[in-house]
Amino acid sequence: MRLIGKMWKTLSSKNTERIRGAGLEVYMSLGSNIGDRENNLRKAVKMIGSRKDIDVLKVSSIYETEPMYFKDQDYFYNIVLKARVDKKISPFELLEFLKRIESDFGRKKDRKNGPRIIDIDLLYYGNASLNSDFMTIPHPGIKERKFVLIPLNEISPGFKINGSSIKNFIEKVNLRGSVSLVRKW
Repeated sequence: MRLIGKMWKTLSSKNTERIRGAGLEVYMSLGSNIGDRENNLRKAVKMIGSRKDIDVLKVSSIYETEPMYFKDQDYFYNIVLKARVDKKISPFELLEFLKRIESDFGRKKDRKNGPRIIDIDLLYYGNASLNSDFMTIPHPGIKERKFVLIPLNEISPGFKINGSSIKNFIEKVNLRGSVSLVRKW
């Protein structure tokens, strides 16, 4: 992951100015389906907010969701959070920090889309559009993930996807999978 931070520094100054800005809003999706799912989410949010250059602004309610890709596993608890990051933290540095949190929880990358103690995805980093070997922003799976769209709509109902409000986008697309409210954050 140190390589990721170095790669960010090699981007052109034009891209750096476009991607990095003062007080950028970022969105993250968190999920857990091993152990005390709610406690895992709460600890991860606390860890994210403990960094001095990240302000957690809003956290969605907790939703229980069925697994999307690999069905033979327990249901997830999912949330979306909105934060403000200092202009000095790059998307690569933020991703490295989030992956370190996953590692601190003991997350193992045994199988893609398999069970996990904690999973943290960086959905949006300001208005950045980025496609590298390490990450794509906006996250490429957002439009197909009901477990992301519903909590995102809860905390940012004015958010636009493909020029439509997130609520209208959700109504237009036929997304599978159950998403049930567990409790408010």
